[in-house]
Amino acid sequence: MTKINEISESTKRKLNIELINLDINEGKPNALNIIFRHAQSDYLVLVDSDTYFSEKDTIKRLLECFKADSNVGLVCGWYNVEVLKPFDIVGRASRFSSNILEKIARVSNIYGAGGFMALSKNVYKNLTLPNNLVRDDAYIYLYVLWLGKKVTLCPNAKVVIPLYERETLKIFLRKQMKTRNIPNILKEKFKDLAEREFKNPSLWTLLKAFIQCFLINPLDGSIWVTLKAISYFYRRYYNLKEIPYKWREAGF
Repeated sequence: MTKINEISESTKRKLNIELINLDINEGKPNALNIIFRHAQSDYLVLVDSDTYFSEKDTIKRLLECFKADSNVGLVCGWYNVEVLKPFDIVGRASRFSSNILEKIARVSNIYGAGGFMALSKNVYKNLTLPNNLVRDDAYIYLYVLWLGKKVTLCPNAKVVIPLYERETLKIFLRKQMKTRNIPNILKEKFKDLAEREFKNPSLWTLLKAFIQCFLINPLDGSIWVTLKAISYFYRRYYNLKEIPYKWREAGF
């Protein structure tokens, strides 16, 4: 935020930058709702702060998907995991997991990267995220389908997620718990739609994606399999009382 505040007023006017500085942190859903109310463009691109674009025309690739069909309400990009340390086993497992999910997403109903997406104006102007929301990306995805709009995956529009020191084994294991459950707020709002859209892919689809990725990088694949096995026992025996309250409230 400090670097953003250093941008001169003349530069902001030249680049048409509007900085919204929130004095109180009331969570990401609240911040997004403020953005939805302020934005006036035909399309709104949302990018997580801990990512960067892999190509100069990344946003252009994302927005081109709207031209193909006027009923498209959401375009999801994808992400590459950048492992900064060669012996970072958690990072390598996360990278392998991302590669598998991308291959599944191309043939299945799994949605794209929640940290990089674009919404049409007739979607985001009518969207209000609940304050107690945990998975805002999943809510947006289901909301678009609930409106009768289409969701398009654009795997050629990618951001890069650099894994610094924050991706620990404990965080990785907790993510496995998080992604296997549908938050109650999504079930209550979208009912059967949530169950249908977040069902697990078929075993054959998963196996085919795993084999393709494993042949490219067997070491990452071996690490991923090992950590997935650990996460199975972690989910089974972990004391749920240690999970943050909001996770339990959401149904994790």
